[in-house]
Amino acid sequence: MEKNNGVLMPDLGLGILLTILRNRKFDASQVDLKPLFQQDKNLAMIKHAFSKGFLDKNNLEARLAEQNLYYFAKGLTKEYDLKNFDALGFSLDEETDLLFNLFLIKIMKDLTRKIIILGGSFRFTGMLMKRYKFIDFIIRGDATISLVLLLSYLEGLGNREGIPGLMFRKGQKIVTNSYLRQAGNVDIIPDFTDLSMDDYRLSLFDYKVGLPRYRLEEISVPKMKIAILPYHFIKGCPNSCRYCYWNREKLFEVTHPERVADNLQAMKEKYKVSNFLFLNNAFNPTLSYAEKVISAIKKRRLNISWSDSMHPSCISKDIFSSLRESGCKQLYFGLESLSPRILKVLNRPSNPSQFSLFLRESHKHNIFNGVNFIIGVPSETFADIKLIRDFIKNSHEYFEYYNINLLRIIPEFGISKDPAESGISLKSFGSIELRNPRNNPQISQLLEFAGISKKTNFFSFDEINGLKWKEKNQQDIKYIQYLSEVSDRKKKDFFEDIHFIFYLNNVFGSKKAILKWYVTNSILNNRI
Repeated sequence: MEKNNGVLMPDLGLGILLTILRNRKFDASQVDLKPLFQQDKNLAMIKHAFSKGFLDKNNLEARLAEQNLYYFAKGLTKEYDLKNFDALGFSLDEETDLLFNLFLIKIMKDLTRKIIILGGSFRFTGMLMKRYKFIDFIIRGDATISLVLLLSYLEGLGNREGIPGLMFRKGQKIVTNSYLRQAGNVDIIPDFTDLSMDDYRLSLFDYKVGLPRYRLEEISVPKMKIAILPYHFIKGCPNSCRYCYWNREKLFEVTHPERVADNLQAMKEKYKVSNFLFLNNAFNPTLSYAEKVISAIKKRRLNISWSDSMHPSCISKDIFSSLRESGCKQLYFGLESLSPRILKVLNRPSNPSQFSLFLRESHKHNIFNGVNFIIGVPSETFADIKLIRDFIKNSHEYFEYYNINLLRIIPEFGISKDPAESGISLKSFGSIELRNPRNNPQISQLLEFAGISKKTNFFSFDEINGLKWKEKNQQDIKYIQYLSEVSDRKKKDFFEDIHFIFYLNNVFGSKKAILKWYVTNSILNNRI
């Protein structure tokens, strides 16, 4: 069965936007197509056939797919009464199948004749809008301010030039306003009332976990279904790590801990969901704040399960028992490097001598742990990489998975304005071809392991007093290979499935029991 490419849950950004729009008295609604395309086999086949032959008008399968997609869009238009809205907005993420979605959006435009607005995390360009005339506006960056201003403009208030991140046509020219990566608005309960939570409730038998169905039939687990809701209560970060785009606006806002507990309780009661994925930069911007949030959750006896990221510099050995008591089931630790010198280059405040201790404590208190590392940092040496490999080998029993991320320098980084300050000179901007010019399949696989795909754009660079880009690239690929040799990919794929982790926690309760189940069935199955 195919690997899961993300948690099936409502979109946090759209939920927040809906709350804001409704608070401003706009008549707004939302539809989530993800459950439909993930669970409806006919729609999945349409998408596959379309992407397989959409350019070939002589391909009968592709023509039928386009026709079926038209009927699907027509059904959506009628079911949700889309012709009664003034504008239709579409959120596209970085991994979106762009051409397929644009084709669907064009059909919606033809059917409704409404204003089309695109947004989301996809890296939009003026060329996209210039080529596809049916796109009326694009919002880049945080839309919580921009969308309200745009809808007000469409009602005759304000001007386009003052809307952050707005991309629009001015005659034959495409104008792009400067944009905000983030714009606050942390103390907001996302509005998912237009969505059916049943679309997001999955059982072990529904979810793609690498186990064939005939094996699942023999495994003694309840056939319950669970859903996960996204929520965040922190925007930005108090740190100034050098290669981090959250650094751009220097924004850092937190929700009062008691309000965090209020909002979680309200969401649990309203949607009958007790599993939460916290989408914060880090749960612990300060140790004091993290402890207060934990205390507020425990005081309410919310009985929830949750997962979040954790910064390794604001932790105490004693916090992990409280984390588990508050419902924490999974943590992602941004370790980045085991080299004090590289951490200094990254301007990242953390002490690598404490990493193993904290992971051990987290493991001891039944929390599943993931760790993230960055390689490809300017001035990096083999000695720096060996520290990461040694750490993985010596401490692997305390964490279930790890990610190796190859550094990519993007325009949003503050460093792109003054790269010489970091000892580099920026070269060309592009995608995977900068790393793999000859399209070697083995190198492509390594790059994918390190988070680099065809949809990932970045700058190549020379080290001013070191390696040229070609040499640096060769070094980076060698280091990825070196670290990939100690990776348990099957274990990583299994345990990074958050929905599955929450499910098993609901079934077994303890990490020890889950690991026992996992080991037993991985031996029997030989597929995990």
